[in-house]
This record gives sequence, C-alpha cells and structure tokens, in this order.
Amino acid sequence: MNVFAWIGWFDFPQSFDTNEWTILLLTAGGWTAVLRWGRHFPRSLLMLLLSAGLMSAMTLDLMLAGPPLDMYDMNDTNKVEWFDLLLYLAYPPFGFLFLYLYTRLQLSGFFTLMYILVWSTGGVLVEWITYEAGVFHYKTWDMWHSLTVYLIVQAAYLYLFRYSRRWYLRSSSQLRQRF
Repeated sequence: MNVFAWIGWFDFPQSFDTNEWTILLLTAGGWTAVLRWGRHFPRSLLMLLLSAGLMSAMTLDLMLAGPPLDMYDMNDTNKVEWFDLLLYLAYPPFGFLFLYLYTRLQLSGFFTLMYILVWSTGGVLVEWITYEAGVFHYKTWDMWHSLTVYLIVQAAYLYLFRYSRRWYLRSSSQLRQRF
C-alpha cells in the first residue's frame, strides 16, 4: 500500500503567481503573530481556539464553495489545490489576533459590538485584496455575503472564547494570572 497515494488527491497550482504569493504572505504573517504572542493564552485554550478557527473556515468553505451551492472557486481551478489547504491555515491566526487584541483592550458592552464590526470590515478588506490577487473567483458570492458571515462567525468565536475562558478560570486558579 502506497502511504503517499493521498498526494494525488490535490492539484498543484497551474502557475506560481500572485494568488500563491498572497496566500504564503498571509499564512506566514499570521503564524508569526501566533508564535510571537501565543503565550498570552494557556496552551490548551490556544489549541482549542486555533482548531475552532480552522474548522469553521473549512466547514464554511466546503458548504459555500462546494456542491450544491458552488458560490465561488479558489485559486487557479475549481478543484482542490495544495494552496487551498495552505489558505485554510491562514484563518486560525487571524482568529487568534482577533481574540488577543480583544483581551489586551479589555472591551465590553458596546465596544465589543464595535470591535466585531471593525474586525468584520477588516476581514472584508483582506478578502477584497485576496479577490484582487486571484485567490477567490466569485460566481454568486459577493462582499456583502462575506460581511454577514464574518459578523456571525466572529460573534460566535468570541462567545466560544468567553465561555472557554470562564471554564478555565473556574477550573484552575493558576490560570487567573494569565488573563
């Protein structure tokens, strides 16, 4: 049995151009931030949050870009490429930055709502840059759809964080110094 047979499941890029460079820069920049500031959160909470960011990106992408909706394509073809998988790895660090700054700013109430709105708008801006770079090719999707999804996902992500943080603080007194 060939252990590496799964490599043939994914296509390689047709050409290495702007969309691949954009994905590399976003992914490298995001993970650099996680490595720099990741100790702000307990390791188990950090892993939970990064996993949630990855799973939400992959799940939503498979639902919206795959059949039957097929609202957009990614990169050079309508098939899954290696750089599609690399793009999924760019989402968790941005979720991390969202929560890192949230905890550093110690926001609550109205300012939390404004924070979610600002980050969602920023997400649309980053998506527009990736769209212009050829990472996304919209069919029936548009930026208003993206804004709606970002608002919902970031609110849910913040809820997951707050719930998880409360659970951690209740279960371990030594974690209190971290938050």
